[in-house]
Formats: sequence, C-alpha cells, structure tokens
Amino acid sequence: MCCSTLRPLRVSEGAYSPLRVLSSDQLKVLLEEFAFRLGETGERLQCVVVGGAALALTVIPDRHATEDVDVFAQLTPKAEEIVAALAKEHNLADPKWLNSKAQAFMSPVAPINEQDLGVIFEHRDVVIRVLDANSLFALKCRAGRISKDGNDLLALADFLEITTIEEAKLVMDGYYAGEEVMKPNAHRILAEHFESALTSDSAEVEQDATRPDSNQVLKQRGSYKPRPTDPGLSL
Repeated sequence: MCCSTLRPLRVSEGAYSPLRVLSSDQLKVLLEEFAFRLGETGERLQCVVVGGAALALTVIPDRHATEDVDVFAQLTPKAEEIVAALAKEHNLADPKWLNSKAQAFMSPVAPINEQDLGVIFEHRDVVIRVLDANSLFALKCRAGRISKDGNDLLALADFLEITTIEEAKLVMDGYYAGEEVMKPNAHRILAEHFESALTSDSAEVEQDATRPDSNQVLKQRGSYKPRPTDPGLSL
C-alpha cells in the first residue's frame, strides 16, 4: 500500500491521558504515517513487524491491544525522530512506540527472506512487512511469557492447526534450527491446550456414538414412514 497523503485521523482523538495501548486500526494509522514521512526524506528502510503488533495486523485482528510495535530493522536517527514526533502528535505514552528491541529474539541461524513476507505499507524506499505466522509462533515459544504470550500462543496454534507439543517443537526448530528450546511456561500452556482440545473432541465423538438414530426414534413413536429409497420398504 502506498501512502500519498497524511491521514488526519488522530489515534488518541478525544483522549485526555496519554494512550498506552494500541488497537489494530490505530497501528495501521501510525505505521502508514511513519512509512510516508520516512519515505519523503529519501531514506531507505526494510522493516518487519513482529510480536503482538504483527498478530493484531494479521492473525488476530480483534486482539485487545499492544503497547508498542516490535520490528526487525536498524532504525536510523531520522526514523527514530519521526517515531518520537508521531508519539507527541498522537499523545502516545511511549515515545519509542516503534522499536527494534525484539531483535534479541531473532534467529541467528535462519535469516528471514523478506521478499516472501507480506507488505502492509510501502512508500518510495520504505517497505514495512509483517512476519509470517510460523515464525511468530516460534518467537512466542522462545519468549514464553504467561501474561503477554499465553493467548497469542493458543491463537497461533489454532491458526496453524498445531495439535501436539511435537508439532510445536518442529515449527520452533524450523525457525531456530534447533538452537533454542521452548520455554517451560510455553510448553505448559500449549500442553494444557492440546489436552483440553483432545478431551473435548473425545467427548463429542462419544456423544455422537450414543445419540439414537432418528429413524429408530420415529419408529418408536409410531410416526416413521419409509421412503421409496429405504431398503426396508416392501414393494
């Protein structure tokens, strides 16, 4: 998406106190303005959005909120200046609402092919992409924070149709090439989720097996009338 004009919408419109959390719609406004302003300076930037912001923009659009935007990128002084300016204009609590702190969790052995990632905003030489779901899942397994990563882990597991710890480890190894292990908290959260889903599926199967056949119920009530295609029909 190319930004041609600055959007007049203020993400904190009507708010009196600084905005501490961002919705998916507010993220889009901020990132679009950032891409436009930085692109107008003539600077180049390849930026990949990760973490909660990436989930809010893709897998979980109704995600409650995110406090900041984690990116894989080397932000230049000019980029950081624009980030701070947008924070001031939109009354954001965090002047560094867009930052590269998440690079500490980036895989050192599996470089990201940015050309394979979806572009969400683009203006001149500034391109903002979003990380793929498999890599996001691996990052969440690596972080394993209960308060911040628990619900995201479950949403990603369901989205990717991961149903066992073994499958989860395969996805993680695909990103970290076996160099990182799943945090105990992440392991526990996923194991409980998979066990709960398995129990629920078993209960449904058992319920279906014990449910009486509708034709038999009608026969018992005396209201069963076989159709011409019914093998029980006497011709």
